[in-house]
Amino acid sequence: MKLQKPPLEIKYSARALADLKEIVAYISKDSRDAALSMHDRIMERVSVLAEFPGRGKPVDEPAHRERGVRYAAEGKYYIFYHADAGQLKIIHVRHSARKPVTARELFDSEE
Repeated sequence: MKLQKPPLEIKYSARALADLKEIVAYISKDSRDAALSMHDRIMERVSVLAEFPGRGKPVDEPAHRERGVRYAAEGKYYIFYHADAGQLKIIHVRHSARKPVTARELFDSEE
């Protein structure tokens, strides 16, 4: 019998928390229910990533890969994260239609 590892502890950068608040506020302009639904979907995806952090894809840029940054999609949003030392750190949540994220945006958001 194979024992399943417990999920990683989830931590959010200040940037990621601000992103989530902004996403809900933006979608709420049209529909509060849709905004809450998207928030719940993103939270559920994060929970899955805490159990299976390898499910996300490595970010293409070498500076991101060196730091172990990965991303996973939920709807039209990308969740940028890295996992180490028993933690899943959510760095940034970004709409897929926006320009590609830069190393500075990701790394500055971890502070």
